Amino acid sequence: MERAVLLTLWGILAAIYLHGWWRLRQRGAHRLANWQRVALAILAFGTLALAFLPPITTYENRSFFVHMIQHELLIEVAPTFLWLAHPVAFWLWGMPRRWRHVLTTRVLAPHTRARYWLRRLTPPRVVVPLYLTVVTLWHLPPIYDTALRVPLLHGLEHLSLWFTAVLYWWLVTAAPPQWHGHSRRQLPVVYVILAYLHNEILGVGLTLIRQPIYSFYERVSPPWGLSPLADQSLGGAVMWIPGEFIYAITLMALLFRLLEEREPYRGVYETYPG
Repeated sequence: MERAVLLTLWGILAAIYLHGWWRLRQRGAHRLANWQRVALAILAFGTLALAFLPPITTYENRSFFVHMIQHELLIEVAPTFLWLAHPVAFWLWGMPRRWRHVLTTRVLAPHTRARYWLRRLTPPRVVVPLYLTVVTLWHLPPIYDTALRVPLLHGLEHLSLWFTAVLYWWLVTAAPPQWHGHSRRQLPVVYVILAYLHNEILGVGLTLIRQPIYSFYERVSPPWGLSPLADQSLGGAVMWIPGEFIYAITLMALLFRLLEEREPYRGVYETYPG
């Protein structure tokens, strides 16, 4: 049921995005609604859908290795593609005119209460520690094992990981709208380095530890003849190697951008209005 609801909501958001992109194309906003953006959006929507469809959902409760693949798609790959696709402008233009007017004048306008709380709750000093803390807590053995046994808690795990990851990658990519305020041009590099080191400590620790720490998998027996320890080590390697690769690529892109820019930092890609 949880997966059906998530996939339905995600499908609706994808449809609204594509409709908004097409409407802006029809209005001649080709620079904003370009083919690169829609390709990134399709990758984002497809990646998140992949995380909640078979074969991943077939094995996520039996294999730590598969569950970590799901987490990597959920917190590193899909949010990055989504923000590089600049979704907010396209979601707004994909809505009926009345809805768009209400959102832009009563919710998203500069002096509304919603914008006030967005500014208070999304600065880097809140988002970066929150993201790292949430990822750490859900991988602590007692909490992780309990989440696998309680479906509602497992759904909360995925929701909180996704939500904090979206906030984190919003800062890193500096995608519009920048309601959290403009960062100094060097700071996104710091955010990525912190996440890189955090991911390395967690991934290397899970890969190299010599005993299973998640009791849940000792009872269900991982698939493909893997022992609980081998399954755990593979899961740690997924966090360590592909995860580090994503952060490293992002860091290099930010550094190149930083070296090339004469203007204040505007993200991995040029920021367009809207």
